[in-house]
Amino acid sequence: MAVKIIDDNLREVPPNTKGEIIIKHNGIFTGYLKHPDLTADATPEDGWFRPRDLAYINDEGDLFVEGRQSEVIAIGSLMMYPQLLESHLMKCPGVHDVAVVAIPDKDFENLPCVCVVQDPRAEAHLLVPEDLLRACAEYFQDSFRQVHKQRDVAVPKVCLVFDKFPLNPNGKVQRGALRALAMDRLGL
Repeated sequence: MAVKIIDDNLREVPPNTKGEIIIKHNGIFTGYLKHPDLTADATPEDGWFRPRDLAYINDEGDLFVEGRQSEVIAIGSLMMYPQLLESHLMKCPGVHDVAVVAIPDKDFENLPCVCVVQDPRAEAHLLVPEDLLRACAEYFQDSFRQVHKQRDVAVPKVCLVFDKFPLNPNGKVQRGALRALAMDRLGL
């Protein structure tokens, strides 16, 4: 197996530079059935697969995955990868599932919105949106916040509780549908 990180022009980037992962493996991916355009996009080089994940490789050769390219939230000129925050929030009491989606904002294009499903086994511990927003603020203060000047806009200020998330047939959250539900609930 081989992994490399590429830029938008499919050129390999130096260590510690964020880019897109491509993977080479004998049995990994041959193409999408009856979708030659999708296959061509997912296989930019012979034998290489492009899963559309963003990452970097450090000087020691360790791979650090930032998240899915399609899930990045653009907040002004800042790009937020919600997966790390979601992993942090999954550790909070009473959380069964969490997804951070973009909601429109007139000043910054998008803002992050925390969407959460309460764990049905945690009836004794009622999920409190304000507690999750505090956990978000602590997370950003400890990591991301120290690096970026636009840090305050990246900290979610909205948390919505859902009974369940819209899922695709594979059981993954349909972020576009969840975003639409969040916008509807917020009257946007």
